Amino acid sequence: MPELGDEHKFALAIAAKATALYPPFDSPSVLPWWTSLGSVWLQVLCERLSIQTDHLPDEPSVEGARGLSSSFSDAYHPEVASILLTSTLLAPSSIAKDTSKPVSLLQKANPFSNSTPSKSKADSEATPQFAYNASTRAFIARTLDILDISYRHLLAAEVILSHELYEKFKEAELKSRGEAIRKEKEDGWGGSWGRWAATAGGVTLGGVVIGLTGGLAAPALLPLLPFLSAGTAPIILGSVLGLAGGGLTGYRVRRRWGGVEKFEFVELLGPGEGEGGEDVKQIEAKKAPSVIAAMLIPGIQVKSVDESLDSSKQCRDLFAPYHQDLYVVSHSPEVMLTTGKTLHGWVMSQLYSKAGAEILKRTAFNAVMAAVAMPLTIYKTTGMVVDNQWVQGTDKARKAGLLLAEVLREKVHGTRPVILIGSSLGAMALFEALLSLATTSSTSGSSDPEPPLVDTAIFISLPQAPTRAQWKAVRGVVGRRVVNAYCKSDFVLAGVGRLHEVLGGGHLGGIGGLAATPKDIVGIENIDLEGVLDGHFDISEKMPVILERIGMDR
Repeated sequence: MPELGDEHKFALAIAAKATALYPPFDSPSVLPWWTSLGSVWLQVLCERLSIQTDHLPDEPSVEGARGLSSSFSDAYHPEVASILLTSTLLAPSSIAKDTSKPVSLLQKANPFSNSTPSKSKADSEATPQFAYNASTRAFIARTLDILDISYRHLLAAEVILSHELYEKFKEAELKSRGEAIRKEKEDGWGGSWGRWAATAGGVTLGGVVIGLTGGLAAPALLPLLPFLSAGTAPIILGSVLGLAGGGLTGYRVRRRWGGVEKFEFVELLGPGEGEGGEDVKQIEAKKAPSVIAAMLIPGIQVKSVDESLDSSKQCRDLFAPYHQDLYVVSHSPEVMLTTGKTLHGWVMSQLYSKAGAEILKRTAFNAVMAAVAMPLTIYKTTGMVVDNQWVQGTDKARKAGLLLAEVLREKVHGTRPVILIGSSLGAMALFEALLSLATTSSTSGSSDPEPPLVDTAIFISLPQAPTRAQWKAVRGVVGRRVVNAYCKSDFVLAGVGRLHEVLGGGHLGGIGGLAATPKDIVGIENIDLEGVLDGHFDISEKMPVILERIGMDR
């Protein structure tokens, strides 16, 4: 792989400046954080490239920067992606020390606190600031797009980065083993780090007592904590990967929070590769942790409480090539099962009756038209029980979404970019989580825009009708992709919408899972699942095919 010359680096810097100046959508208000955080990112990148920003054109256009793509042959593409990634991982000292400059892209020295502790000058110089988050990834992806370089080169660079971090981690263990043994004798197992990791016990998120039970990389990496320096461990473990506190699968609800009986992360791909049951298995690590975390948030279930977990395992092959850690968010599974069974029984006995079948034929499987054409007696005489159960399911989903938002705010996953995929009531939980993050961002009181915590948000068969303002709020807190995957023939979803319309005076139109969002809502990818998804009850089984249609390598 050839190295970039000075002329290539200068062209790259110009493309990066175009990225920082111009968000991917015409309206800057869609991503309010883009230009301010982009200026910091550009400054970091240029210092690493040894290019002075005042030597760059004042306002390079995106089209002009696209013309520079010819400067990079295919052989240079992997190197460009690698340089963009590695150049912005460590904040240059000139920026890290200058507190008058914005540091939104730079991680705080103490990843376990929301405040930055005072440090001596020597400590500041010795401890680098390690950063990789959703906004950084968005800027890199945008720059690659401008230069007509495949996004897959960034995915490959992230795989290499994950392995290199893990190797450095193991190297630190070997170099410090002698010192650790001495400290163990003086302070007990693991010294202060070991005692912290072993007795951290729990933190409070939104009133929920969360406990450390092991999980994300804990079986392999937690015993290594004593062998890391106090400067290296927080940077690599706590800040980026979120490992020092047990990570995602290290947190689960110990007591009910507003009726949420269960809320936990089950690891499908990752260092621990735990799976199902009441406890996540703690087994020997099989691979290095990833700098990207992906979460599947399922909805209703029809067969068993483990239905979504079992089907989610079929998605592992979509994430494994890119070395992304994959989790399932298990939330109120008993309620999701009861809701699914109740809805399934109602649909099969009433809506798919002989009369219903004829209506479906006449309406050519247009779900909304068919739902409206159904006799009102079907909804009025048999729908109350279904409506009550559905309302309970949506209530649990929304509360799970609020808890997910708290987990993201507290950076339990670390600062690494996170991909969130919600289906059915899980999509509703995801939407609620992002709305909560948007509310926090707008009421923080800070003049600086909050950086996004989420890289990509995917809604599959979203069972609610968001307003334009809500879609805009959700779009504003996501770094790259917001996807609305819909199915016009989802008669189950249309039937539930019609049920609410008849019994509660709701409005059937605008349900996200039934149609594309209005064209005036900027920044939402609408993906039609026709030919992939037959109906709402097929989501779990068809999840791998659905994600292939959406494209997880984009």
